[in-house]
Amino acid sequence: MKRVIGILLLMAFLSACVAHRSRTAHTFFISDGVKASLLPPDSYNGELSLVQEISVSQGSTRQTLTGILKLSPTGMQVIILAGMARLVTVNYTSSGIDHEFSPLIPASNVQPEYIIFDVQLTYFPPEAINRALPDGMSLVVEGNKRTLYRGAQVIVEIIRDGETIEFRNLERSYSYRITHVEAP
Repeated sequence: MKRVIGILLLMAFLSACVAHRSRTAHTFFISDGVKASLLPPDSYNGELSLVQEISVSQGSTRQTLTGILKLSPTGMQVIILAGMARLVTVNYTSSGIDHEFSPLIPASNVQPEYIIFDVQLTYFPPEAINRALPDGMSLVVEGNKRTLYRGAQVIVEIIRDGETIEFRNLERSYSYRITHVEAP
């Protein structure tokens, strides 16, 4: 019986999330000392709904997660799961950002604006991104590759190969590989 109670308490702890509501101007540090603003959700002019396998790497740490991504002109939803445990939920609409992070995710490591911006860099029209970038930064598209520059320095590289996307943030030393599994 003690074992069952312990397992139930552990499950309750793992499933508990911390909810936050943000109604800020959605600015964040895009690069060391450089602030940027998120694009409004209506900058995306289509409908997209995907289930994804996400292989995340930061330093020597690697983990495979499941992602659910929904995009439309009215908003964005990103859900990240590890097995059956929900780690991250981010909803971005014209009303603001709602997000929930599992206690397993250190709050200082992940900000919802970074998740939203990574999705915008990957899926939003490059013209809209370039209009929103601060002076001295640019997104260059060459074939299946998107590169975010600060001056001549590469900050982010995104390479698409069929249903696979390689995302590398060289400045913050993290990368992930996204494989589209199916549309829900």
